[in-house]
Amino acid sequence: TLIGYFTAMDDREAFLSPKGEGERRDLAVGGVVFGMLQCARCHPAGETVASAASVSSTELAPSLLLAKGRLRHDWVPHWITDPQSWVPGTRMPANFPKLDDGSFQSPLLMAIGSPQFAEQRREMLRYFESEQDLLDYLGDVERVTGALRDHIWTLN
Repeated sequence: TLIGYFTAMDDREAFLSPKGEGERRDLAVGGVVFGMLQCARCHPAGETVASAASVSSTELAPSLLLAKGRLRHDWVPHWITDPQSWVPGTRMPANFPKLDDGSFQSPLLMAIGSPQFAEQRREMLRYFESEQDLLDYLGDVERVTGALRDHIWTLN
C-alpha cells in the first residue's frame, strides 16, 4: 500500500521503470567498461565473482544479479555517475570525477589510449565507424553509464 501511494504521487509505475533492451553497441561497450572499471571485483556478477582471497564477504557490494528486480532502470546511470551524492559515505568509488562546473568527466578517454587497455580498445572499435566515434562515445558520461546499466541488466 505504501509503495502504491508513493508511486501514484510520483506518477510512476510500481518500483521498476520501463526499460529498453539496449542497443548491441551499448551492450558491448558496457561489458568492456564493466571489466575496465573492475566492477565485478566488489559486485558479485554471474561467473565473475570476487574471490574470497581478495575481498571478504563483508566488503562485497550488492549483487548485480539482483539489479533488475531491485533497482530502477532510469536511476542506475545516475548512481554510477555520482554514488556519493545519493548515499554519502558509500564505498562505491567515484569513477567519474566531478568537475568544478558541476559536470562529470569520463576517465575512459585517457585510459583507452594506454597499452594496458589495447585489447579493450580493439574490441570496442568493432562497433564504431572510426576511432573518433569511439572517443566521442567514451567521453560522454551519460552514454557510458547508460551502457554500463544496459550491461548490468543482462546479468543473470
